[in-house]
Formats: sequence, structure tokens, C-alpha cells
Amino acid sequence: MAAQLKIQRYAKLRWKKRRSPNNYAYYQEMVKLTEHMVREARQTWKETEISKVEAVPEVQKWKILNKLTDPGQSIAVQQVRVGGKYVFHDADILVEMEKEHLIIHYAPADLKCAGDNLQVLIDEAKLESMEGAGNNEITHEEVRHTFQICSNTPGPDGVTACMIDMTQRDLMTDYLFRLWNKVWTSSVIPNKWKLEHQVLLPKPGKDSYNECNAYRTISITDILGKCLEKIVSTGLVCELERSQFDEGQFAYLKQRSSTQAVLSLAETVKSNMLNGELTAVLFFDFSDAFGSVNRLKLIEKLRLHLGISDKLLLYLINFLSGQMAHIKVNDLIGEWLDSEYGTSGGTVLGPFCFCVTFMIRPHVSSESLLMILSTSQLQVM
Repeated sequence: MAAQLKIQRYAKLRWKKRRSPNNYAYYQEMVKLTEHMVREARQTWKETEISKVEAVPEVQKWKILNKLTDPGQSIAVQQVRVGGKYVFHDADILVEMEKEHLIIHYAPADLKCAGDNLQVLIDEAKLESMEGAGNNEITHEEVRHTFQICSNTPGPDGVTACMIDMTQRDLMTDYLFRLWNKVWTSSVIPNKWKLEHQVLLPKPGKDSYNECNAYRTISITDILGKCLEKIVSTGLVCELERSQFDEGQFAYLKQRSSTQAVLSLAETVKSNMLNGELTAVLFFDFSDAFGSVNRLKLIEKLRLHLGISDKLLLYLINFLSGQMAHIKVNDLIGEWLDSEYGTSGGTVLGPFCFCVTFMIRPHVSSESLLMILSTSQLQVM
């Protein structure tokens, strides 16, 4: 690149000294070649950064996402193939991306049944929230722990974590204490916190990016709602551990990582080899992992199988209801659409909802079962 820029500068100087058509044409040719090299270098860098997302710790992951979702570093979405034909205009590509990642069609009977079942769960949870003991208010200490740990990527409201962190700490703590407890006690999340700005990222390693499923979405939400999710997720993990949440679960839990999962797998295989036993491993690859979550079944599982109740269940029900999202394709942003299926990869609670949905609890001893669950792969041994 340095050598090419040097050649371009030389071509420009030659054109300035002698403004002939040939010198100008040569200078323009060098400019186009430089731009082409920059585009290729930028695409290579983006593919490298995207390939790191799955493996790095949470803090580094958000730093990478911040760089990738920077408006100045926008990733171009290529033309897509639909029904054997290519769609080139951003408006048409946007429609296809919305069909792929947002719009799910339900049968009317399924919608009515789902609504009736959900209302029963809500009524039960409201009754328990009046009588139950698990409805303590959010504390000032929990609020303080949310500072300086969130991503600085602005949500649809344009507010960043840095803006909140730089305010007068005690004043902001008291403000958030009052605001979040109002949301928690009422179990009603502001509609603006349910808006998701979805950015398309190309999946690394694809031979072609002319298919809608060659891209995945990262949801960017308002920072105030995301910080509250961190508090709620801590309570959710405590309740799941109390209900004997699978010990073989490694993803998205504190003090657990994919490295531990690999070590556990390797040790189990090694132990079986020493004992002269075989090891069978099953791998499941989920297409659109977060998007495949059935919200009603998730809520039923939380309530009926894992015993989640009281205000925590009411909050999760409200969190999964009334969500809206829009997708950005290059410089074009779509209209807000109802998001009625799946859970979001950019939210704090999204990964936990995914884990609960696909958690497997077969009737076997814990010594013979190992589960490693991530957003794209489930491994059971």
C-alpha cells in the first residue's frame, strides 16, 4: 500500500507539471487502483475481525463489535440471489433480509393458542408476585456495578455508556435506582428499550455472500435497558443454578469459558481411553441460533420446568413481548417491524434465553453427560 501511494503521488506531481490528457488518465488509473487496494484491505480486515468474535472474551468481543458497527466502518451487503435471480437495489435487498431475519408467519390458530397460554402464565406470575419473597427491589450497589462495564455502542436513542459513566456518579446512581425499580416493580419495560437496530455482519468462511443466510444480525439496543438487563441476568443465573441448571453448561456464564469446555471434553475422552471405553460425541449446528428461539416455549420452560416465577418471570415475559426491530442494508435503514420470534444476539438476556431454550436434561447421570452450548453449536457427549 505504501508503495502504491508513492506511485500515486508521483503520478499526481507529473500531471501537475504537465497537464496532458495522458498524464491525467494515468493519475486517475492510479487513484482507482489505490481505492481498489483499500477496499480489499478493509474487507480482509473485517473478515479477520469477525472470525475472532466467537473465541474472544466478552470485553474484547464488544470492542470488536464496536469497530465493526462504527458508521465509518460500514460493511457493504452484496447483491443477493432470490429464486435464481439476483437482487441489486438496496431497497429490494432490505425486503429480502427482513423476510430472512425478522418476518415469521403464524397460523391464526397458533397465535390464539399462544396468547391464551401466555395469559395464564402472566396471571399466575402476578399472583405470585404479590405473595412471593423473590421480589426484592434493585439495590444501589447493583446499580453501581453497571458502570464502566457496558459497550459504548450507541443504541437507537444515541446514548452511549461513556455518557452515563461520565456523569456525577452518585446523582446518576440515584436516578437509575429510581428508574429501574419503577420498571422492575411494574414489570413494564419502556417501549423504546425494546427497539433493536439490527446490523448485518457477513458470516466468516462463506464461499459466497449472495445469499441472505450468509449474514447474521447483531442487535443494538438502548444502553439504559441493556444495563438493567445485566442486573436481571444476574438474578436469572442465580435462580437457574438454584434449580439445578445443567452443570455441563459453559457458554455465557461467569467463571466459565469455551476453553474449560474443551478441556472438559479432552479429559473425558482421555479418561475413557485409559479405561478402554469409547466416547461418542454428537454435534448439532443451529442455523440462525438466536432467531430460532420460540418465545412462548421459552417462557413455559422457565415457569414449568425451571421454577422461575414472581417479578423475574413477569419481567422476562415483558422483555420478550412487543419488541420491534429494523435492519440496515448499507446506507438504507428499514421501517420498524414487529419482532415476534427469536431472541437477540446483542442483548444481555438473549444468550441466556437461548441456553435455556436448548438446554437438554436427559435422564442419565451427570458423569456421562457433557453439554457445550454456544450460539451456533451444541455438543453432547
